[in-house]
Amino acid sequence: MKKTIQIIREATVLLLATLVVYSFYIGNLLAREDSKHFVLVIDAGHGGKDSGAVCNGVKEKDINLAVACLVKQKVNASFPDVKVVMTRSTDTFIALNERARIANRNNANLFISIHTNSAKATSANGTETYVLGLWRTEDNLRVAMRENKVIELEENYKLTYQGFDPNSAESYIQFELMKDKNLDRSIDAARFIQNNLARLSLTNRDVRQAGFLVIREISMPGILVELGFVTNAFDRSFLSSSEGQEKLATAITKGFGQYYKRNGATGELPSKRQRVTTKEQAQDSSSTTEGKEISPETKSNLPSAKSSTPPKDQTEYRIQIASIPISATKKATNDSWFRGLDVKMTIESRRYIYTVESTTKLSEARGLLKKYQQWFKDAYIAVYRNNKRIDSIH
Repeated sequence: MKKTIQIIREATVLLLATLVVYSFYIGNLLAREDSKHFVLVIDAGHGGKDSGAVCNGVKEKDINLAVACLVKQKVNASFPDVKVVMTRSTDTFIALNERARIANRNNANLFISIHTNSAKATSANGTETYVLGLWRTEDNLRVAMRENKVIELEENYKLTYQGFDPNSAESYIQFELMKDKNLDRSIDAARFIQNNLARLSLTNRDVRQAGFLVIREISMPGILVELGFVTNAFDRSFLSSSEGQEKLATAITKGFGQYYKRNGATGELPSKRQRVTTKEQAQDSSSTTEGKEISPETKSNLPSAKSSTPPKDQTEYRIQIASIPISATKKATNDSWFRGLDVKMTIESRRYIYTVESTTKLSEARGLLKKYQQWFKDAYIAVYRNNKRIDSIH
């Protein structure tokens, strides 16, 4: 009898040990399978006691949630390998730092925060997409201040956000020093989504930089989309209609799809040689060789734009092709990396800034940018007034 009991005990112990090992194996297997998924976090801004911007009874929180839910549906349908996580799916209040924690807990590859804009001037209109950084215009700062002001609804917000004051411009200086690691991929996502939004009937306000707390706290690429102005009659009608929300969600999904297809399941950017922004650039890049000097014939075909000093208070558009922290090794303007171009170097915000031609006409600058992006895929238009940078156009 005792021997039988002993055998039963040993068998029970063996069975339990087997179950523990099996559970551990299955858990790891599932974790590995889950890690293969690209995780997209969609953040519907505001919610609950925080209505966001309100005009003529139309509430920002409702627009944000409606579009966010549609984006989730469309991504699930078009990209079954993508795991979509919502920071909120109902009309509830979620603190900004909790939204970021949701993204971080889920090891997200990309974070998209969806918002609706407002302004005192009812003429202000259009859609824009933000990445994290120091504001370049007072308008960008105003948008960031309005979106960050929601933390005042949270208990002990000064302690939670380490003394950050959403109403003080000085509090935003810190954003100049943050997020270099994810900025390139954030801009990549912002460009794709904004390019698709620009095809709608809303005004295109381009990709911008400003200091948003909700994307400061995340550990992955992140962007904040402003769908349009609830304070503008045309935008408000579009934003509050089911047809408009459907179009907005489709544009965001298409932009995400382009980002996802470029970056793959890991969310990592390919090498510079593989990075092509548009179909036209893809065609142009096939005839160029990375690292080789641009031929005189090709240089002569670049749009003509004289880089002279503009009159006082006139806006100047410079083509920026590179930016290096001053802590890194400075590249000489005659470095072979610049392919024999006439490059100018300045120092701004603790970085070496390299620009080529400049013009006082935005349309001319866009033509120059398209050409220079054949060789410098991340080139963009830097906007100056009185020799001081005021904005950037990606």
